[in-house]
Amino acid sequence: MAMQKSTAGMRKITRWLAPTLHAILFVVIWLTAFHQSQPLLDGPSRWGIYLLLLIDFPISLVGFSLMWSQKFVLGLALWGVCGTLWWYFLGGIILRVKDAMDRS
Repeated sequence: MAMQKSTAGMRKITRWLAPTLHAILFVVIWLTAFHQSQPLLDGPSRWGIYLLLLIDFPISLVGFSLMWSQKFVLGLALWGVCGTLWWYFLGGIILRVKDAMDRS
């Protein structure tokens, strides 16, 4: 019984860890970007933005392109929400694959 509780707890952590980290990283990086005096991709937040562009691809491509086409708030919101959902669903996929491998 204790093993089942432990497994259920790990499943919950697996499902929520990546989207939670993504949301925190996204907020911290963009708060840093808003408070810097340099251009967006030339200041202290540039490495974080590059990281987000890479790990959220292709969602980041859509969000970033909207941001540069005068729809900054829409692009930022879309990127933040859809990127976090992307990592939530990836956690679910990881769990399903692990379950399938355990059964075989």
